[in-house]
Amino acid sequence: MIWEIPAGKLEPGEPPEACAARELAEEAGLVGTLSALLPLWTTPAFTDEVIHLYVARALTAVPLALEADEVIEPVRLSRGEVDRMIDAGEIRDGKTLVGLLLAFRSA
Repeated sequence: MIWEIPAGKLEPGEPPEACAARELAEEAGLVGTLSALLPLWTTPAFTDEVIHLYVARALTAVPLALEADEVIEPVRLSRGEVDRMIDAGEIRDGKTLVGLLLAFRSA
């Protein structure tokens, strides 16, 4: 199991914000107002992959729309719980750590 923020692959020609909105709805069952945080190189010495991080606010619940191979359980956590999990080494995914840091800074 891994703790991570919603994420997914851009479809050909898809704007990053549309991908973020799609993945948020599919994987977390939420829609909201998105604000761009940062485009991020995942591993510059190894790949040219860029991911685009967004924060979502004014959230509304919608039905999950998981793909057949996805096993995802959305969990809502407080800022304190997230901080504790980071300190305990439970949240270790790079994009998630950067996304959370930037989202907390933009609050």
